[in-house]
Order: sequence, then C-alpha cells, then structure tokens
Amino acid sequence: MTEMVYPLSDVRAQDPSLSGSKGASLARMTQIGIPVPGGFIVSTRIFEESQNGIAEVLDELKNLSNPGSEVFEAVCEQARNAILDTALTEQAVDKISEAYRSMGSLPVSVRSSSTAEDLAQASFAGQYDTFLNVCSLEDVLTSLQRVWASLYSPHAIAYRRQNKIDEEKVAMAAIVQEQLMPESSGVLFTRDPLTGENHFIISATLGLGEGVVAGSTNTDRFTLEPETGKV
Repeated sequence: MTEMVYPLSDVRAQDPSLSGSKGASLARMTQIGIPVPGGFIVSTRIFEESQNGIAEVLDELKNLSNPGSEVFEAVCEQARNAILDTALTEQAVDKISEAYRSMGSLPVSVRSSSTAEDLAQASFAGQYDTFLNVCSLEDVLTSLQRVWASLYSPHAIAYRRQNKIDEEKVAMAAIVQEQLMPESSGVLFTRDPLTGENHFIISATLGLGEGVVAGSTNTDRFTLEPETGKV
C-alpha cells in the first residue's frame, strides 16, 4: 500500500479518491496559500483495510430496504462495531504516529472526509462524526476508527440512499488538523442547503462550531446575496 498518510501540502492530498472531498478541498486551499490549520490526511486506503473481514455484514446491510427498521439499525451497529474492533496494521499505526508527532503532538481535530460529500446535490453536513480536542496518539487512533464507523450510521446510509449515491463508491478518509480555539466559528454554504437557491448561508456561534454542524446549538444565521453583497 503506497498511499497511506501525507500532509495537506502534498500534491497527492488533492486526489478526492484518497483524501475524500473535504480533504481534497483543504489540500487545494493549502497549496494556493489560503490559511488552513496544518495537518495530514489519513487516506481511504487505510479505511479500506478496516473493512477486511466484515464483507458479510456489509452485504447484509445492502440487502435491507427499510432504513427505519430495528433490524436495519441493528445491522448498522454491527457494522460499526466490526470496524471499531478491527486492529490497524503496524504499518498504518507507524505512519499515523510519525505524522502526528511531526505536528508536535498538539491537540488536534480528527475530521471525517468521505468520497461522497460536499456534492452538488448533497452536502452531508453533520452526517459523519468529527472529534475535537484530541490530545494523544491513542485517542487519535480511536477517533479515526470512530470516524470510519460513522459511515455506517443509519442516518448517513438513509441520506445516501435518498440522494441515490452508490454504496460501492463510498469510502472514508480522515483529516487530522491542529486544533484551533476560536472566539466564534460557523459554517458557510455557497448554496442554500434547503432550497438550492444561489445565495450564501452562514450559521455561526461563539466558540467551537461543533454544535453548528450537529444542529444542537442556537446560531446566528446570515444570508448573503453574491451579486450584491447584501446581507
């Protein structure tokens, strides 16, 4: 396996098949000089290793047609637990350890980056897990597996099916970045996520933006018209 872990400044990080959509976008921003917190990509190749041995569970999941059923949720949980119980290879652990220590073992965020997100027809905001203030290598490794497992949450699978996204083409990378401590933070949509209208939607709150993405906190909401610049 040649593509495993690489910094956002590496040209390979621009490949969404390895870095996921979010990771590839952050890599492009980094490489044209836009200020982006430093970090590295844990590629989809390592995620694919985590699926070894659970093909039977995934096949069962694909054959279930009712995302709201108890059986469906139980099989989703079985798939997630199987990923969490799959040990990373020694080579993968060594590469991740090296990259994390090269950052000075600072507190980091471990962010999801699926190959099927930030699409023209589907945003996937809040569908996958991200972990903030991760402060040790052990917790980085645990958080990575939890990010991968979130690909098989009932709500994420239901959303992919609703948007007719082929499960066979979906994989998960992860972004490990220096953790910022902002006074305020938020999310910018370049199209209205509810109506698809051509204006910017900004949702923001004080402190970290985790509650904005999860929809669990009250936010300030702004609509910006791109042609006029009016809010």
